[in-house]
Amino acid sequence: LTLAGLLDRWLEATHGEMRVATRNSYAGIRRLHVDPALGKLLACDLTRTQLAAYYSAKMRGNGARPLAETTVAHHHSMIKAAYNWAIDEELLTANPAQRVKNPPALRPKVRPVWSMEEIARVVVRARGLQVHAAGVLAGFSGLRVGEIAGLRWGDLDLDKGFVCVSRTVEEDEDKTLIEYPPKNGKARVVPLPAAACDELRAALQAQREYKLAQGKGWNEAGHVIPKKDGTPMAPSSLKSQWWNWVARQKIDPHLPLHGLRDSFGTWVYETYGVKQAQEWLGHGDPATTLRHYVRLTTAARAKAVAGLDDVTRAALAQAEKTALEDTQPVLDNVVSLASRR
Repeated sequence: LTLAGLLDRWLEATHGEMRVATRNSYAGIRRLHVDPALGKLLACDLTRTQLAAYYSAKMRGNGARPLAETTVAHHHSMIKAAYNWAIDEELLTANPAQRVKNPPALRPKVRPVWSMEEIARVVVRARGLQVHAAGVLAGFSGLRVGEIAGLRWGDLDLDKGFVCVSRTVEEDEDKTLIEYPPKNGKARVVPLPAAACDELRAALQAQREYKLAQGKGWNEAGHVIPKKDGTPMAPSSLKSQWWNWVARQKIDPHLPLHGLRDSFGTWVYETYGVKQAQEWLGHGDPATTLRHYVRLTTAARAKAVAGLDDVTRAALAQAEKTALEDTQPVLDNVVSLASRR
């Protein structure tokens, strides 16, 4: 059984357990990288040394474009999972990926974020356009692109100010749209600010007017952001629409739609803390929130440093005051440096 054969059997056996996006990603990694380099080796003969050399070669480039450590970490995860499956199936007895020293780790890139004021300016500029509601939902509630694509008007309560996120949409290999539960498998309720509800009411009214103009050409499915005929929009189309519109507006920094989710998560973290950010973003644990989505903005960092400076100065001032008022030295056997001069 070669490594290529092992990956074949593993992908086939786990086809129904794996998200479409994950499966497609692994298929690409295998076809472009793993098979050409290691595919012909017998799976039972592959060593941790060979794997470590493969990871290093991919990150160096060796004549090709070098891959980021985070990208190569996905190679490692795929190979490790395939071997674990093979051991469970009693096809193999050892997992070389399990024994690689210092394997590549997931290290997310630090990407720019927008302030809430910057998000608001972009949302105002998008009024009346199809990307308007997407900007509101990503920027003011932190929804994922797939969650926005799967959102229906019945999931929103614009009077009480919340959105129920119970599904996400992914595309299959043949571009068929498939609905799944949210990424961590749990539905969540996310608050909608009153101002965001006003923006979404305007988007709903615009959609109703457009639907009347379309007449029989409209296919009602209740989606917040459908295609021009009312049918569901693919997440990839939503991403490209947003990206192209931001490019035409010459907005800097040029953020993808997911960047608004990052920006929202960062703002919630800075304002309310990691637990609240985790709940609203829909992460399984706080470590994911901190590792992938949250970074302190320059302003927040400056504020934190200023606050630390204030606390430090106050503590030193209090200590100096206490020292002056204290008639008994704490250490009476310590010789003053001043007396030695």
